[in-house]
Amino acid sequence: MLTHIYGANNTDKIITDFSALQLKWTYFDYSRINNQYYKKCKPELSMVNHHDWDKRKKLFDYTLMIVTLNLD
Repeated sequence: MLTHIYGANNTDKIITDFSALQLKWTYFDYSRINNQYYKKCKPELSMVNHHDWDKRKKLFDYTLMIVTLNLD
């Protein structure tokens, strides 16, 4: 694939970049795959559980209708 990027005649650049890629693969920390990304901040899903969601939806629909009527 590197020959598609650099061309088949640019062997010095291919060797340099392939060795840099091998170096990154050698020192890749595979333990990071198993670690959680969000250790401290977990989503609080109960924050959006509103008991009056139906009233909020009606208000949203009403506001949307008023905005639509004002555009006409």
